[in-house]
Amino acid sequence: MSNTLDTPLFDLIHATTDISQWELKALLKKVYSAVPRHGISPTMIAPFIDFLCTTQLITTSTKISLIEQYLIPNGYLGKDVVETLFKHLGTPTIYTQQTDKIPSKYIQVALCKWLVHVFFLLPESQDDSSLSTWLQIWQFDYLQEWITFIIVWSTRTRLDIKPWKVNLLIKVAKNTGYSNSRATATLILRKYLTVLNHSTKISDTLDEINCSESDIKDLQDLHWNFDFIKTLKIVLSRESSFKFNNSIVEDKLEVLISLLGTSDIDSRKLNFLGTMPNDKSILSETKTIVQLYKNWNYLKLPKNVELVITDQHYSLPQLFTLALSHLELSLENKAVEEFWIRMYSYLKIHLGRCFHEKQLTIKERMTLFDKIIHCCIIYSRFIPDIINDFLTLPNLFASKDLFIIICIRLLPIMPPPENYSKFKNKILKVLAICLLTKQKLDSKSDKGSSYKSTFGSICYSIVHMVQNWLLHTEDDTVMLYSLDLLGDIRKLLLSNMTNSLPDRNITLPTVLLLDVQSSFIEYYQNIRKPDERTVTVIDKVILKNNVMDKLLTLDDPLLLNHCCSYFIIANKFIKDSPAPNIYVQLYNQYIMDLTNYLWRSRVADSKKLFGIPTEFIKSIHENLVGGRNAELKLKYMFSVRGIPAITSVISFILRRIEQRKHCTVQYLYPITEDGFRRFQKELSIEDNSTNSWIPNVKTFNDLNILLLEELSSMKQYYFVVRFLTIYMKSLSHVQLLQ
Repeated sequence: MSNTLDTPLFDLIHATTDISQWELKALLKKVYSAVPRHGISPTMIAPFIDFLCTTQLITTSTKISLIEQYLIPNGYLGKDVVETLFKHLGTPTIYTQQTDKIPSKYIQVALCKWLVHVFFLLPESQDDSSLSTWLQIWQFDYLQEWITFIIVWSTRTRLDIKPWKVNLLIKVAKNTGYSNSRATATLILRKYLTVLNHSTKISDTLDEINCSESDIKDLQDLHWNFDFIKTLKIVLSRESSFKFNNSIVEDKLEVLISLLGTSDIDSRKLNFLGTMPNDKSILSETKTIVQLYKNWNYLKLPKNVELVITDQHYSLPQLFTLALSHLELSLENKAVEEFWIRMYSYLKIHLGRCFHEKQLTIKERMTLFDKIIHCCIIYSRFIPDIINDFLTLPNLFASKDLFIIICIRLLPIMPPPENYSKFKNKILKVLAICLLTKQKLDSKSDKGSSYKSTFGSICYSIVHMVQNWLLHTEDDTVMLYSLDLLGDIRKLLLSNMTNSLPDRNITLPTVLLLDVQSSFIEYYQNIRKPDERTVTVIDKVILKNNVMDKLLTLDDPLLLNHCCSYFIIANKFIKDSPAPNIYVQLYNQYIMDLTNYLWRSRVADSKKLFGIPTEFIKSIHENLVGGRNAELKLKYMFSVRGIPAITSVISFILRRIEQRKHCTVQYLYPITEDGFRRFQKELSIEDNSTNSWIPNVKTFNDLNILLLEELSSMKQYYFVVRFLTIYMKSLSHVQLLQ
């Protein structure tokens, strides 16, 4: 509540009987002035109602005026409001007469009418005792019309319907002493029948009551206080702008009206303005492809966006998507434009609730969140706004899971933005938030690793998004922008890698990034002839030595495999394109280094390996191995059998081959030339009739070829073997098994 209203309203509620008239008028004047602008805090509504029902300081007409014009809440109400009303409704008894708790009937009617107008601000769920109390109070004829609406709106599940309630409704409906009990009871019983889906007793009762449809329609035509609604919208938009705007309030009122409809009444004819909406929608009635085909030219968007999300009639997203795609073609259709504006307002408000409203249960939060994400998937133009409005530091701390889900589900399907530089800045800011948050929390054990995975997951989604842009465009501007963004992501990923590489959340987006670079090169070759390829694109798509040196020295098998795949594609692309000669020399050197590293074991003969001086490598090797294991010579360390990324897999596949060949002897020596000679010597000494090993493997070279072929059958090592078969003539005959 605004500070402007705090003191005068409090003073008015607690005014004593000896207050002077001019003081009372001054307090009322301040209330009249402040409420239309700021409203009343929800916590003050119940005390104010108590005051209006019990005070003798003001007249009944003033009380009714305050209720109808100035009882304006500026936020969601609590259950205390309904409990307070219960104390003041009905007729006086021996328990209440002396305390003046029961006001005049006119004030009671005004309060019930007021509650109908603000019903959408009440808690969504009411307990059974509240519904039972409403039905008891419903028996008062002068309150029956307005309480009927409250009962219909509050009845949601089978648990809200009891046999005694049905019997009471039947009894009152048959009582001729009531003014309109047949219509009010019929409306409630129809709601019961809708919830239950089927009830012979209620159906028979409705036939017996036989209320005319004209009486029911007259009841459904709510007599709204439009001045009150106008003021309520202004207050809610001003004081609770995060949750409300004008269209949201109107939509919530329309939803309430639609809930008064039954199978016998078209709810689309009901709206809080009391007139037929211009944009009648038959989308909810379209259940099959045949119906869609027949109604294609007549489909129109429903006016109430919230109903589209919550109504069970809109349960076929395929049809919804088709209808929206059709309407999107009409760019000058103002109704369509207004629909999307209203839809995004709804999504923005409720997505904010998902992040920050603690009253929501996990199930309610995730159900609402899934619906919002589904709408964004249907209409991808929402995605940039969602990214801009909700990928913020407060939201990351409020719910890391929702933050990540937005990225994972929406970023990959986001279309290229209209403002590239603005979007790029936003994306880099999001990554900076995740990265800096991770670094800040690293010292806090689980939290640090949790936010580290956030950075990796979001990088993966961004790379996936750029992949879709690159592989579905022929526009050089989009290509250059996408490759530029990809380069920034690559720098961030590389800066977060360590030599031990314990975090797969960083490896996986890096692997995808290499795949994107490779896929784009192939795609670019298909859409651009060699003389049409620009040096600018070539420069951005070719990874430089500072990148490849880092990736190749991490000893990660996934990265090594995808680096080999990239080299195969990039090297061919460089030779076929007008690439600067420096790239040709660079990649020739990489091929030389990589073949030395993986097969030829000539590291000791070269000056550098991936930019690292070989003298440094020799000194490290000598310190680690020394003279204790003469067999582990430097050349054995650099081959597919010796490098850390693959050595354990070589031992594994050798065991697999031995099992497949039913060998009675296992190879237990180092997989080197010296080790193989020792194994053969031992095998020849023993009895050949009982001991057998892999047939047709007579030399160490035979064993190497067999291991390479077996290694190629594993997807995560296939391109390592293929790289060797392409750039090593001595291995060109190796058969790839995948």
